[in-house]
Amino acid sequence: RRLLEAKTTIPHFYLETEVDVAPLLALRERLNKALEAEGLKFTVNDFIIKAMAMAMPTRWRMPPESSKV
Repeated sequence: RRLLEAKTTIPHFYLETEVDVAPLLALRERLNKALEAEGLKFTVNDFIIKAMAMAMPTRWRMPPESSKV
């Protein structure tokens, strides 16, 4: 109910863009081949999350010590 209320009463908008991911896929393939022996494998999502974190203003980032698991 609250979601419906928010959707109908709060102004919202959508953003859409096209991105050429061919260079990203080539990088991913090279990295995955290089790390195959170690059992590591990157996904496209891994790169998207990294790019989003790097694009974040510094004041919104967590201090390095708080991001350790």
